[in-house]
Amino acid sequence: MPVDAISYHSAQDLVGDDEVEFLPEPAAKVVPLQPVKPARWRVLTVDDDRGFQRSLSFALSGELVAGRTIEHLQAYSMREAVQLLLRQRDIALILLDVVMETDDAGLRLVKSVREVLGNAEVRIVLLTGQPRAAPMTEAIRDYDISDYWVKSELTPARLSSLLIANLRTYEQLVSVAQARCGLQRIVESNNLLFGARSLRDFSARVLSEAAALLGLAPEGVLCARLRHADEPLTNRRISIISAAGRYAELVDHWLDELDTSEIV
Repeated sequence: MPVDAISYHSAQDLVGDDEVEFLPEPAAKVVPLQPVKPARWRVLTVDDDRGFQRSLSFALSGELVAGRTIEHLQAYSMREAVQLLLRQRDIALILLDVVMETDDAGLRLVKSVREVLGNAEVRIVLLTGQPRAAPMTEAIRDYDISDYWVKSELTPARLSSLLIANLRTYEQLVSVAQARCGLQRIVESNNLLFGARSLRDFSARVLSEAAALLGLAPEGVLCARLRHADEPLTNRRISIISAAGRYAELVDHWLDELDTSEIV
């Protein structure tokens, strides 16, 4: 095929005999957390026509969408595609041939992605060299796909437009899904914190849930400025009340005892 046609217990229960004093935070510029974007978009092409796959690979190699290049993954059957999708959950777009090992292999793969793998974000575009294999109107109506193209009509310009539209849609859907998961995590975190019966238990849960909300490994320290009731206000030190990961052994140490520049 020619290249130009490619187609939470009270506060006293939590703190015991110690007093936890919350000091005002210094004024600072608030910088919202931004999700880390991958360096590339992952695009999977599924087609048993190796010549057409080569043409797609050539066309995708020069594409740049929102400052990110394309990482092209290939599968030559429904089985290969399913195995690859099980390993790679961040595929943004699938360019999928309708007819492969069977006449309905492409349509069966669409149902597997949506109903079995539960992947609602990846965009799927059907391609066909046989327009009558799956009528366009019925396919778009009955299956969760983004578009349907006849291979011979998929020019480089149309492929570029298709990539831009579907990759942007994928990014928006992922953002919405992450926000939904974040809200659910906050609700679940509140329930866990309410069940804490000691300061150590409470602080350990705070550290774990904070890491989960930020999408990080549970590693770090949680400190409190503590003093007993009979101590003067000037005798206050910062105690590590919870720690995780490589800092786990630092619990019950005073922060100023640590000889490390990593914790400030």
